[in-house]
Amino acid sequence: MHLYNLTETYARLLDTVDDEESDDALIQLVLGDSTDDILAKVENTAKAIRILEGEAAAARAEAERLAKRAKARENRVDWLKNYIKSNLEAVNLDKLVAGLFTVAIQNNSTPTVNYPDLDAIPEAWRIYPPPTWRPDTRAIVQLWRDGQTVPGTEVIVGRHLRIR
Repeated sequence: MHLYNLTETYARLLDTVDDEESDDALIQLVLGDSTDDILAKVENTAKAIRILEGEAAAARAEAERLAKRAKARENRVDWLKNYIKSNLEAVNLDKLVAGLFTVAIQNNSTPTVNYPDLDAIPEAWRIYPPPTWRPDTRAIVQLWRDGQTVPGTEVIVGRHLRIR
């Protein structure tokens, strides 16, 4: 059930949009089948847009919830691994066969380097990446609003459809 009652044509539009294999031409064909006048066509299409926006927001919220759940599970896995490692180290075991599993403590393949005193590192072991920068778009837009331009830039005012 949708927030708005839609005619059969616009219900088909929503079904077409849900089909991941449908393309813009097919959607336009479904819209072209409508015998509605322009006012009804725009209103019903706007209703369909609202429904799709709501479904997209719900999907984003569900994705966020699932991402948080996955992160919690990953954190729990890390905690449990550390728990086993601590217990094996406490009884001086590097390897243990426990039923279906063989659990072993081993060295990492690549060691980690800590830097307690960066200034003490000789020049021969320092890497200087090239300087990075990016344009300050907020400042450029503000200058444009004040009637000025910045060489090498172009400010473009786009247009979009807003449904209220």
